[in-house]
Amino acid sequence: MIAFFDKNHQSHLKASQLLLEAKTSNVNLYISSLVLDEVWYVLMRSWQKQELGINFNSKNKAPLQLYGTCIERITNDILNLLQANLLPLENQKSSDIVQYALKLLVEEYLAPRDSYHLAYLITAGIQGFATIDSDFISIKNPSINLSIIKVT
Repeated sequence: MIAFFDKNHQSHLKASQLLLEAKTSNVNLYISSLVLDEVWYVLMRSWQKQELGINFNSKNKAPLQLYGTCIERITNDILNLLQANLLPLENQKSSDIVQYALKLLVEEYLAPRDSYHLAYLITAGIQGFATIDSDFISIKNPSINLSIIKVT
């Protein structure tokens, strides 16, 4: 998502092509609230650095007020323009997600946030995902039956 919305991102073209291909092939796109959180944070941090020349600080409310409508537009674009579905939270038990995330952290050496993202997808029954994060490519566990597309 970040590479798609950030036209200066090195993977912007590939991400755009992948999303267009998915949309024209009638692939159902799903997004978790975790991904939206990460998109908001990364774009906010990047915007503050580029436009205001300051490091991200959530205690400084002025940039948050300036950027709020932009985040709202981007979120609406993700959900409406891309016709992405939000993964429902009520279908998964939090304890299952936490236990699976811990297993991924210990067995696959994924970072905590990456472990949680992957556990969320697996427990939701998602069959594959695209990412710019190369940490997911190194997964060796054959019981993790996910199609992972590395966007470069």
